Amino acid sequence: EKKLIKLDELNFVGKDLHRPECVLVNSMGDLHVADWRGGVTIIQNQTDSKTILSKGDFNLKPNGIAILKGNDGWLVAHLGDNDGGVFHLSKMGDLEPFLLEVDKTALPPTNYVHVDHLARTWITVSTRLRPRIFGCRPDHADGFIVLVDNNGPRIVAENLGYTNECIVDPVTNRLYLNETFGRRLSFFDIEENGSLSNKQIAYEFQFGEFPDGLTFDVE
Repeated sequence: EKKLIKLDELNFVGKDLHRPECVLVNSMGDLHVADWRGGVTIIQNQTDSKTILSKGDFNLKPNGIAILKGNDGWLVAHLGDNDGGVFHLSKMGDLEPFLLEVDKTALPPTNYVHVDHLARTWITVSTRLRPRIFGCRPDHADGFIVLVDNNGPRIVAENLGYTNECIVDPVTNRLYLNETFGRRLSFFDIEENGSLSNKQIAYEFQFGEFPDGLTFDVE
């Protein structure tokens, strides 16, 4: 059953944000927000903010981010015009490549990165087409998911309808993902070796509904 939220029930947090595509919350209640200028903005107490931008000349375009344990910064999915990949951004602004290619092929503009409860890293690419707008069609499905674990990086799912955010359920060990222009929320079972199987559709969205981000509720 859908719960409608009234506009007067909303509270606005943060200001002067630059394309805050991904917003995460840590255990202390701090917001970690992707910043299109090339880094991450941290908002504490819903008011105080600090922005860490990447050093150097590389034009980092953060889309999805993942908070790393300890004080180790973030993994950042780079959504460049023609290039992609995932980078490690430290709390000091130092930037290092985490994954730039898979199967000896450079990653296209990269949408999202998620680190699950077993420290596995999941990366989504919406489409191989450039510009990406060509992939924004219901009849086109060339998105894919990359897994990085102790066995190295590899593609574990393909032919997806514009892969967007993904997240692993720590209870069922299923990977849920939004296929934006496929207009569906899908999920896979994760095998012991990390491969994905038994794809199912959890929900199909209606005309004009395009799922992007997702998270689990408190239950």
